[in-house]
Amino acid sequence: MNCLQKSLILALSAASPFVFQTPAGAQSYAAPHFHQEGRWHSVALKLLLDAGIQAYQQGDYTQALSLFRQAAARGHGKAPRYIGLCYEKGLGVAQDLQEAVEWYRKAAAKGDITGAYLLARCYEKGNGVPQDLALAHKYYRQSAQRGDIIAAPAMTALGRLAEQGVGEPRDPAKAKTWYAKADAAGYAPAHEALTKLLGHEPKVHTPRVLTERVSAGSSRDLADGVTRLDVTHIWKPVRTIDFSSKHNVLIQNPDGTTVPMDQPWFASAQIAPGTWQIRSDGDYCYLLEGDSLAVMIDCGYGAGNIRQYAQTLTAKPVQYVINTHYHFDHTANDAYFDAAFMTPESVEYATIPYASFQGITFPRDYPVITVQNGYKMDLGNRELDILTLPHANHTLGGLMVLDPSRKILFTGDEFLGNDKIDLNISLEDFAANMERIGAVRSQFDVMYGGPGKKDASVFDACAAAARAGLDPDLKTGPSSSTGFKPQPAAPAQGTMVYRRGSVRPGDGTFNAPEPVIQGIRRSFTVNGFQVNFTEPEKK
Repeated sequence: MNCLQKSLILALSAASPFVFQTPAGAQSYAAPHFHQEGRWHSVALKLLLDAGIQAYQQGDYTQALSLFRQAAARGHGKAPRYIGLCYEKGLGVAQDLQEAVEWYRKAAAKGDITGAYLLARCYEKGNGVPQDLALAHKYYRQSAQRGDIIAAPAMTALGRLAEQGVGEPRDPAKAKTWYAKADAAGYAPAHEALTKLLGHEPKVHTPRVLTERVSAGSSRDLADGVTRLDVTHIWKPVRTIDFSSKHNVLIQNPDGTTVPMDQPWFASAQIAPGTWQIRSDGDYCYLLEGDSLAVMIDCGYGAGNIRQYAQTLTAKPVQYVINTHYHFDHTANDAYFDAAFMTPESVEYATIPYASFQGITFPRDYPVITVQNGYKMDLGNRELDILTLPHANHTLGGLMVLDPSRKILFTGDEFLGNDKIDLNISLEDFAANMERIGAVRSQFDVMYGGPGKKDASVFDACAAAARAGLDPDLKTGPSSSTGFKPQPAAPAQGTMVYRRGSVRPGDGTFNAPEPVIQGIRRSFTVNGFQVNFTEPEKK
């Protein structure tokens, strides 16, 4: 087990009944303990499987198989699939197709749609079992039922069987339907098969396309999912979002001048080599340039095509945006880009307009690439690391972007103040979050987020306060903080004037999915850094 895996495990807290076993002769690491056993069990299994996947991708198949077996023994639904792959390919174990089938069957029984697909493939080809086309159809349909990118290989297989008349009468219309569904999910082989079947390029488009689901640290996804991602058959970025209905609303600029809300306004400053901080309206966003492409981090909610503006700053193609979290002031302009990268939890809530934007249509059907902790985006001689936190404080499904080459951590809105933090999670969860960031502390000297620049010493103070919050003798006092709540709407009197980059009265995510701890707001201060949190109600 490498240092990164060990850090991820230790980042979660103290002692646990779980032990991560490594091959004979290697040290075992005790996994941390949560007060909420269900949450810990889920997180522990994910870390265990992720460690196995990382070992698998690095070619350490003996280590990978050991970790997969531990995850399967503890009930992880996807682990049997990976064990089956090891047996099918003879990786870390002697090749045994019959054993592979048994593991695929276990995965399918647990609802793993990829496991069901692999099992169907065995039945279709007669690998490890007698050929049985009826069972092949059965498990392909089981795998296809979710209808997204993960289900796309099974949908494509059903299209192929229908087109060729394998196990059923030949049915080109049925094949077209299955290919189109998989194509709409962003699956390139389905698009190619549909084009060949029709004899011309199809026009396929569905709302909110999940173009690519990415596993942590996958080099295959790095190459195919980023630098050669092509969504032209399902998406054409918008040129203009119409703000004209807000022409009579004014925005006050930093210099005191005012402009109509529908007038594009951009300002930028270079903060590091090939790195710019940009403001339109809403929070700051960032442009990062590599040798082959450039990417935005967040995109504000101001008028005007921010992608076009970013392209004036760099000669490298600006195709994608990374959303640090789903809030509208970070995702409003996603539709200007070829695709948006975000966590799976963010997809449902991204680009839902705030109250002050009523009357403006913001497209939400742009392609999405979902990413998880450990994903790496290669811009060409500049690799970015996606960092997620174990617990949702500012938002569910937030992420950070670590740029080791420039020693910068892009933090979204996780650090809003220089000397305080408002928590919507427990002190134990807060400490786990800070430990996760602390594992990469040597790789950044400065933080940039929605509010702007912060020295890394702000994180150090925050992390120290988080550790102090675990002291059973911690002394706390009353807090004036109420957590994150939308401000009441301002009365409509005369011409409305908003300050650029400031929160507008009445704005907020009113259907926010984050759980709310019931209790009394309390606070404590460590070396001048204040932590505001909710002390749970005593039962």
